[in-house]
Amino acid sequence: MAALVAGGLLALEHGHPEVLIGTGLTAVVILVAGNVLGYPVLTVFLLWSGVTVLRRESRSLGNASALVTGIALVSPDHIAIA
Repeated sequence: MAALVAGGLLALEHGHPEVLIGTGLTAVVILVAGNVLGYPVLTVFLLWSGVTVLRRESRSLGNASALVTGIALVSPDHIAIA
């Protein structure tokens, strides 16, 4: 991300502001896509991992940490705060 912005600023110094605009838009698209896609993917992975660990290992709080975290990410209270 920093390389995109640095490249855009370098192009701006050489008289090409359109490169800075392009790199800035690219950086914003990457950040938005990461947040929009990353949150649901992380939540599903934590739920799947938590269930898998509880099936194969003993039932303890340490082994259920991924499942608890996934459930916390799905809870309506967490979504309302975010």
